[in-house]
Amino acid sequence: MRVEFIVHANESYLNYMHKRDGSHDEPEVKRVFDSGVVELPFPKDIYKLNISEKKEALINWFRKKIEEI
Repeated sequence: MRVEFIVHANESYLNYMHKRDGSHDEPEVKRVFDSGVVELPFPKDIYKLNISEKKEALINWFRKKIEEI
């Protein structure tokens, strides 16, 4: 479990939420995938998933959500 408190000004909050490659969601996705946590409930030999493909798809989905507001 992780508790995070961040105090922002208006500009830093907008960067935190909307900056490409630096928004809150992108590093979170990268951290989960790069740590190997995703592979634990979805073993490759059973599910035949391409984890790196899923990672890129999820990052692109978050970018699209941010950039098309």
